Formats: sequence, C-alpha cells, structure tokens
Amino acid sequence: ARYVLEGSVQRAESTLRVTVQLLDAKDGTHLWAETYDRELSAANIFAVQDEITEQVVATIAGVYGVISRARFSEVKEKPTESLDAYECVLKVVSYYSDNWDAAEHARGRDGLERAVESDAGYSEAWAWLCHTYLDEYRFNFNPRPDPLDRALAVARRAVASDSTSQLAHDSLAQTHFFRREFDAFLAEAERAIALNPNNAGILVSQGAYIFQTGDERGIALVRKAMTLDPFHPTWWYFPIARYHFKRGEYEEALAV
Repeated sequence: ARYVLEGSVQRAESTLRVTVQLLDAKDGTHLWAETYDRELSAANIFAVQDEITEQVVATIAGVYGVISRARFSEVKEKPTESLDAYECVLKVVSYYSDNWDAAEHARGRDGLERAVESDAGYSEAWAWLCHTYLDEYRFNFNPRPDPLDRALAVARRAVASDSTSQLAHDSLAQTHFFRREFDAFLAEAERAIALNPNNAGILVSQGAYIFQTGDERGIALVRKAMTLDPFHPTWWYFPIARYHFKRGEYEEALAV
C-alpha cells in the first residue's frame, strides 16, 4: 500500500483520546496527524466510533483530502500529454482546488478527452469531462458549440460506465440543473448523496445547487461538507455567504 494510516487509543476515566497519523510508505513522509478527544459512555460508544471514522475518512480520502493533495503536487508540473488517464483526472481536480482559469481549463479538457479515448470505461474521467463542458457554459471558458448537450452526453456515459459512482450522478445532476430540468436534477442529486452521505465534495456541490432552487436544506449539506473536510477550497464558503445575503444578513455574509 502506498499510504499507511496508524493510530493509538488512550482512555482516562470517561475521556477517550484517539491519535491518528498518515504516512507515505514510499518515502516515509509524514502527511497528516490529528488527535480526537471525546467524552465516552456506554450510551455513545458506537456514535463516537462512527463520528471519528467519518471524520478521518473524509479528511484523508475526500476529493480535496490529504491523499489527493499529496498527489496534486506530483502531477501539477507534468505536461498534460505525458499523463495517464488517472493523472489527467487528478490534475483537473487539483485545478478546481486551486487555480481554475481558462488556460488550465483548456489543458484539463484536452487531457480528459484523451483520457476517455484511451479508457472509455473510466467513469470518473467522463464525469470530470462533463464539468469542463459545463464550465464552457457557466464560466465562458473556451466555449464550443452546444456545451450543455455535450455535458449531458458525457454525464450519461459516466453513469453508464459505473452506475454506483457518486461523481457520475453528481455530474448528471449538475447538468440537469443548468439545463433547468429541476425534477431530474433533484432526483440525481438525491441519488448522488445517498450513495455516500459523507462525501464532502458531493455534499457541497449538490447542497449549493439545491439551495439555488430555493430549498434551504442545501445549506445544511454545505455546512456538513465543510465540517467533514477541513482542507476544502475557499470557494466552498460562497454558498454560505449567499445564504446570509439572501436573508439580509449582510454583516454575516461579509464575515464569511
């Protein structure tokens, strides 16, 4: 295994301390560590176990988690034409976490189009390609004709390649949202969330769009996502700021 998760458990009366660290087995690099202190009782022992497990998994394995960020630095400097399909996906995710602009969009889109040519069954590559097509529409990045039709086609390919992929259903949900097909959007959003209710990246994307339909339950999803993944990009704050602005809470919006 490339990454090794180690931990220890200590207990003093009713206080439980769990210490966890993540190492890169390739070179022994220490990537992350955290200590969790919880009050423990017979009534909450399983709830505490589940809470800490969810937090650790989201922190290290989320789309913007510790492992992804460690890999980002490995692929960022590599020319797109030298990347394999997985590295193309990873590079696009790294751009979304940091500096997504028209130039990076063009390189990312080209890389993903090559990725699905070389591996037509790679659901995540189809899903991220959908996002780059949506960006032609929502950000006017390197627009080509019919971006929403192309986005719908590749999102459906993502789902067809892996019907259990959250990212595939997430991409299809977002496409329906921008096509103003809101019933289909909500159905796909609920399906994406149900596949893993603790995937912070899915929670924030679907929560933000659910909120834009007028349903304030979306904000609870965004807040949960931010709690699960402390390494999230700064743009995750935007739905919270928009929520306060919509309610006339301008000071709170500015604070966010």
